[in-house]
Amino acid sequence: MRKKILVGLLILFMAASATAVASDALKYKGMPVRQLVWNGKSVKSKDVPVVVMDGRTMIPVNMLKSVGYTITTSGNKVIVVPASNKNYLNNIGILTSFSRLFVGLRELEGMLLLSTVESGGGEKISQETIAAVKDSMAYWEQEYAPRVKLLDDVSPIDDYPRDIYRGAEEAMKRYRQTVESWTKYAKSGSKEDLNVFLPRVKDAQKQLKAVQQSVDDYLNKNFVRLEQ
Repeated sequence: MRKKILVGLLILFMAASATAVASDALKYKGMPVRQLVWNGKSVKSKDVPVVVMDGRTMIPVNMLKSVGYTITTSGNKVIVVPASNKNYLNNIGILTSFSRLFVGLRELEGMLLLSTVESGGGEKISQETIAAVKDSMAYWEQEYAPRVKLLDDVSPIDDYPRDIYRGAEEAMKRYRQTVESWTKYAKSGSKEDLNVFLPRVKDAQKQLKAVQQSVDDYLNKNFVRLEQ
């Protein structure tokens, strides 16, 4: 019985030794090569492979690109950023650009209100001011279009930020209506047109505040994930 046990152990030892020899058969500059398996998927090296050096398994940093990491260098530093972090940073950039758009709309709104106050609420506003308002609205319309397309590049955290898309579209719509009603008042100076303009600008302010809150909330989610 003891003999059978010893024979069995010997066979297992020989099998293990054979496996070790086989795994160390492939070498790179005298060091045993290993195969990298990441989340169940084999990752192949384009040049320098995974090796065993001084009893430790060494993975070339460049191989991490194949599993979604971004690799950059700065002086004597090698900076490795997980793909998820890159997505969060991208989201933050896109959302911040929307905040800049909203600042521009508020500046336009200020121009409308200031010119209305200066007119005394009953005098026509100069053609120069009307042209400036028209140009400003056209500019922010142009700035809005590419920002909407960028939303397609946002990587959802919990869900896609549809509130931002819908909210921004509604805000732009209300500011168009506000500028149209203001322009009509600017040309007529009538109290009736003024009474149409003032509620419009109030509605636009309310909508802009709501979508800004949506942007801020989603920005905060990205910052929280980035810091984890």
